[in-house]
Amino acid sequence: MKVSKEVNERLKLAEQVQAIVPDAQIHVLHTYEHQPKVDALANEKWSRPIATFLSRAHQEEVEEGVAFFNKWFHQDIPGEKWTLIITKGDQVLSLTRLWKTPYCGNIWLHEGLEVHEDLRRKGLAKALTKLAMSLLKERQEEALQANIHRSNRASISLHTSLGFEEVSQGSLNSFGDFITSTNRYRIKL
Repeated sequence: MKVSKEVNERLKLAEQVQAIVPDAQIHVLHTYEHQPKVDALANEKWSRPIATFLSRAHQEEVEEGVAFFNKWFHQDIPGEKWTLIITKGDQVLSLTRLWKTPYCGNIWLHEGLEVHEDLRRKGLAKALTKLAMSLLKERQEEALQANIHRSNRASISLHTSLGFEEVSQGSLNSFGDFITSTNRYRIKL
């Protein structure tokens, strides 16, 4: 059986994740218009674990995060979306999102890349970003873009090492608001 280049790449990336975090699992959630309600409900189970991970023990932020991700998974926030999560047991260790946002002309944005602080600088963010890129390559999408705060040197370094190039100073965020402190980076897939 012949396996596509993208599938081979994803298998190698899964092996890299396993080398960094033995017994880790990679979850790939797809949210799209006219999605069956049962799929949205299945994805919603991730709202609290993701919000808890992102809040870093600030309990007041957890409920806001749960509300956001419930909207994200139920299409209350429009546009096609992918959410990639790395877990070990029931603990979220890393995640990122891809969003074909209607607020920015339906471009694909890479956003929300987070890695547990104990696992940073080990290659997990790079592997997860490459995995996200491979999903879009397989679908023959043209490009992926990211808005990165000018002070976020780690994210700028990661994205440029993968071939992203700065295309604007200041950028529209994923909801279409212009933000002067973030620059837009783009990679042709």
